[in-house]
Amino acid sequence: MNITVQLCGLVLLLILLYFYYRHKRLKLDSENAFSRMMIFNIFVLLMDISSIVCIVYASKIPASLLYFFCKGYLVSLAAMTYIALLYATTDIYGYKKNVVQKKLLRVYTALLVLGAVAIIFLPLKYHYNILTGDLYTYGAGAIMTYAMALTFMVINIAHLWIFRTKINLRRRNAMAVWLALWVIAATIQFFNNQILIVGFASALGCMVAYLMLENPESNIDRDTGLFNQNGLRLYLQELYGKGIKFSLVAISFEYLNSNDEKIQEVKLRDRKRLLDYLQNMQYGYVFYNLGNEVMVIFEQEEILEEVLTEMNQRFELMRREHGGDIRLRYIITKDADLLENEAQLLQYLAHCRILQKSSIEKDVLVLDSDMINEIAEKIEVENMVENAIKENRVEVFYQPIFSLEEQRFHSAEALARIRLSHGELVGPGVFIEVAEKNGMIVQLGEQIFEQVCQFINSEAYRQLDLAYIEVNLSVIQCADEGLAEKFINIMKKYGVSPKDINLEITESASLQAKKVLLENMRQLREFGVSFSLDDFGTGRSNLNYIAEMPVDIVKFDREMTLAYFSNERFRHVITSVVNMIDGMGMKIVLEGIEEEKQITEMERLAIDYIQGYYFSEPLAKEEFCQFILAANKK
Repeated sequence: MNITVQLCGLVLLLILLYFYYRHKRLKLDSENAFSRMMIFNIFVLLMDISSIVCIVYASKIPASLLYFFCKGYLVSLAAMTYIALLYATTDIYGYKKNVVQKKLLRVYTALLVLGAVAIIFLPLKYHYNILTGDLYTYGAGAIMTYAMALTFMVINIAHLWIFRTKINLRRRNAMAVWLALWVIAATIQFFNNQILIVGFASALGCMVAYLMLENPESNIDRDTGLFNQNGLRLYLQELYGKGIKFSLVAISFEYLNSNDEKIQEVKLRDRKRLLDYLQNMQYGYVFYNLGNEVMVIFEQEEILEEVLTEMNQRFELMRREHGGDIRLRYIITKDADLLENEAQLLQYLAHCRILQKSSIEKDVLVLDSDMINEIAEKIEVENMVENAIKENRVEVFYQPIFSLEEQRFHSAEALARIRLSHGELVGPGVFIEVAEKNGMIVQLGEQIFEQVCQFINSEAYRQLDLAYIEVNLSVIQCADEGLAEKFINIMKKYGVSPKDINLEITESASLQAKKVLLENMRQLREFGVSFSLDDFGTGRSNLNYIAEMPVDIVKFDREMTLAYFSNERFRHVITSVVNMIDGMGMKIVLEGIEEEKQITEMERLAIDYIQGYYFSEPLAKEEFCQFILAANKK
């Protein structure tokens, strides 16, 4: 009896089915489609085996039974290619099918029904040689089966090609391999009908799809047993695709710093208890995301408060047991449908994490409409900066610096602006902080420095007879170990003398990245670049900075200027600081000068340079050159 190949395929599918169902699954549409396909494939193989048995024992069974199984097998074989088409179109048609897609599926279904009717009523013959064991069916019914299978295979191939950009790459590859196996098997069986391997080829196709795409383990984190990031992304895609409302809680847990081995053991034990508790949660799916973050997704919003209360009670008990060693932070999204898709949700959650980490007090953060609007503004600024860098729409403006001793404009400070696509200018107050937080400040700073060097290398700049251009360094740039090498290479590229460059650092930079900063300063100073300590007087000012940092100039912030003219005590303090800095051989720039009487007072105080709107606001390169040439001729 020629059923060995069919039995092998059946055993293969049963093994796959066992491993498939022994793992927990997200019950996604694609998983359900694959599950249906495997089960139907098992049915096809059983029908195939049954038809073979009926043909062998045709003389001993009723003709109606023989007819039922032989015809039933052929109909199921044709239907199998239709089931495979439904699986392949899971990505193509999505969760909300449009009118055209619905019509197409109705056409395919009608085609299957018509083909099945034709197979049932068309004549079918069978051949069985008891001596050789050759066994097969033939006739119009068999030919119709091949025609139907071929039709759906062609439709499948057309879908894979036409919609290749919409289909998950791994699903596309798996289906391509599957169809190739089917085509090869069907071709062999058509020309040598004694070799019955189509059902086995379909089983092999299921195995390929399982290994390449549908293995439930690919969605499970091996360390924790929770669903992983890939599972999270797929599940969120389906929820948004179907328009299902859901809530989400992101829980991150961290521990107090301790190197005690016993405490470390307690931490590991507590982490396991925490994850075990979440894994056994009955209310929703639990995902292990980045680091020590767990995400719980509920499709029933009304149970969110109940679950949060239960989790807090459990975690509080664990904290009390071990001296408060575990610290938990929550990001709660009650109405995830406020966001458009899973990519946007994950993007906004990432921004929430940054915001939460920057605040000691924000252990619970709610991603509501207000927070979404706040983050949207930041993302808009991020996109603006990113596009401006890519499209070279970052412009450098220059604010003149006046020398009280020389009574002429001595230098200038370079200040960044972004030119929007429609021509509007955006000042640094809008984008610098955002660029610093997301790291784009490094690329932005290099682009600004390169523009300054281009300007210094121009004939227009040489006519100005200025001492140098000041360029601001952000905290992030100061922490870049390759800063000195990058800037030296840019200066060499444009043939800029290091004496034409003065780099401004801030007190916060010297606090947060002092070791790296000092090394960068050493290399740049050896090359010939000078430094200023910018914004002195803001934040946690400390005179030790001036003594420790190898700077040539100290810039007093506008707030110090206002304090000098409005507060008698501050006036004495600032006067003493000026005398101290002067005694150390450093120059002073006072920012924020806006009135002529302030200049007179600064001359009495022996300030070296002044900068402010009294003289000029920051100017575009061409206007700046015209201003300096005209002003210094007087």
